[in-house]
Order: sequence, then C-alpha cells, then structure tokens
Amino acid sequence: MKLYGFIELVITPRTLFFPLPLIPLLVFLLSQSVSHSGILGFLRILILSSFFSAGVNLWNHSNDLEEDITAGRRNLLTLNPNLRSKTMLIAFVFYAVSILLAIIWSLDFFGPVLFIIVAILTWIYSDKFFLGRFVKRFKENYKTELITYSVSFPLFILVLWNLSAEINLTALALAIVFLFFGLWNVSLKDIKDITSDEISGIETLAVKFNPEFLFKISLVLICLYYFSIIFFSVVGIFPRGGIVCFILFFSVFYVVVTAYNQNWRLNQQIIKPLKFLSFSNIVSIILLSVSAIFNFIF
Repeated sequence: MKLYGFIELVITPRTLFFPLPLIPLLVFLLSQSVSHSGILGFLRILILSSFFSAGVNLWNHSNDLEEDITAGRRNLLTLNPNLRSKTMLIAFVFYAVSILLAIIWSLDFFGPVLFIIVAILTWIYSDKFFLGRFVKRFKENYKTELITYSVSFPLFILVLWNLSAEINLTALALAIVFLFFGLWNVSLKDIKDITSDEISGIETLAVKFNPEFLFKISLVLICLYYFSIIFFSVVGIFPRGGIVCFILFFSVFYVVVTAYNQNWRLNQQIIKPLKFLSFSNIVSIILLSVSAIFNFIF
C-alpha cells in the first residue's frame, strides 16, 4: 500500500511531461531535423524529464502537507505525516540526480545553466523549510507564481532540446509555444482550490482575481498557443504539417460559445467543453509530433 501511495505522489499531478511524456517526445522529434541522436537522445530527454518531474512533485507534496490536510486531500503523506522527512530527502535526490544528468548530457553549457535556473525556481516555488522560512514561497503570491511558470516552462523545453541537439530557432519557437501552454495551465489550475488557498493565506491568481476573468484570460492564452503553432508551421520553422492544428480551434470555439451562453459563469455546463479542450491540446501535440515524423521520413 505504501509503495502504491508513493508512486501516486511521484506521478501527481499528471502532466504531459510525466508520466505521459508527450512533450518530451515532441521535443525529441522536432530536434531530429538538425540532429540524429536517435534513441539515445530520446532516452536522455525522457529520463531527465521523468526524474525532474518526480522530484518537483515530491517536493511540492512535502511542503504542502498542511494545506493538503486542510483541503481534505488523501494521499500517502496526509495519511502518514511522519513520512514527510523521507519524502523530502527523496525529492532532494531526484533534484540532485537531474542536475547531474543535465551537466553530463547537455551538448553545451547552455543546458546546465538553464536547468539550474529552472531547478532553483521550482524548488523555491514550493519551499517552506529553507528560504521559505524567511520569505513567502513563490506559489503563495500570484506575481512570483507567474514568474516561475513564465521562466521555467520555456527554459525546460530548451533544456530538454539541448540533450538531443544544439538550441536553434525551432527550439526557441517551441519554447514560446509552451510558454503560452504553461500560462494557460496556471491561469486555471488553482480555481478549484480557492477556498483552501484563502484559508491557508495563499494569494494565488484564483484568489487575487475573479475566476471568470481568469477563465477569459486562459482562452486568450490557449488561442495564442494554437496561433503560434500554426504561424511557426506556415513560415517553415515547424514542419508544415503542423498547420492541421487549425482544426482544433473548434474546441476553443466550443468553450467560448458554451461560456457565453452561461454568461461566463464557471458551472457544471462548462466542464465538458473544458475537458474537450484539454483533449484537443493533447491532440495538437500528437499532430505536431506526427508531422515531425513525416518531415523526417520524407
């Protein structure tokens, strides 16, 4: 039971970096236009992404124990708080191994430098035992939360890319695409936790701003995500096949129409369209990956 509970901590929250590594796969496939690192390059990207994501998740859970108990969440730590120290130690090991792998496997000095920035930001984001004893954790203020996501998301894309190929224009374009994707995620992720965050004194975006306002901002960001994929495909930075992602704008239109009919209120009626949009986002990454495969073959 404890092993299962530990695995749940490691893979929660589930993301497209880990344990469903669609983004690492996309990074690898696009990098093959200028590199032929093969399966070894993919394994490097997959391993680093997995180790780092596991470390981030464990570190976050360890620091959020009190908040999770307040919110009534059930996981290995909330049921066994005495395991916190061990979990923190394992998180530290994952972080240390990730930094070591970035140093060893990166093709130039940019990779390790960028990764250390990402590691520091994500560590401070959740930390309440070291620097967090003296200053607010980055996740407790919407400004530092935005900074963390705005920097970490695109830089981590570049870090993964540099495990397979040297950073180029395509890598930078992909980083911009996932900047929008990351900000879309952060604009929505805390809306469900408003009550518990207010009780815990955490000033997230959802606490600071009206949820309906954040919802509208999220739609702008996801539109920028799709627009950037299509633009970079049209100009030839991405494989031209990426243009097919324009059909996924239907999912955004579906959400907008439903929300408009509900006077932009976040209620049960909007859940299905949002789930459909999330699925479309996954499809967009798959379509871009497939277009990269075709571009490589033909």
